[in-house]
Amino acid sequence: MSKVKVLTQLDDVRLSNGHRQLNKDFVIQVDQKTYVIPKGFITDYSSIPQAFGWIVSWNKVDIAGVVHDYLYSTKKVTRSEADRVWRIIAQSGENRANIAQAWSCWAGLRVGGWYYWNTKSI
Repeated sequence: MSKVKVLTQLDDVRLSNGHRQLNKDFVIQVDQKTYVIPKGFITDYSSIPQAFGWIVSWNKVDIAGVVHDYLYSTKKVTRSEADRVWRIIAQSGENRANIAQAWSCWAGLRVGGWYYWNTKSI
């Protein structure tokens, strides 16, 4: 079973366009691999299309979205790995997505994520 350990608190500010900018580094460990999302990084959290918003509440996958946006924008891992990390984080924590929600959204990432993977912006 995968392990997720949040090492710093997520601290951000909402920008006028609705995105969020990190006020400090956000550090999380997934399966013994540490990811540092730097202060100043801009994210839209988990951008689940409104038509699919009924599957899972955004607040259940916000942290997963921040890490996923960072991995997609930096390409420090493969797209497949970035999507896997999203699913693992989404299924962790106190307010986590259930298994059906996490796997459904993961499938959406696999189908539609190629577009964002091939662009530099969120």
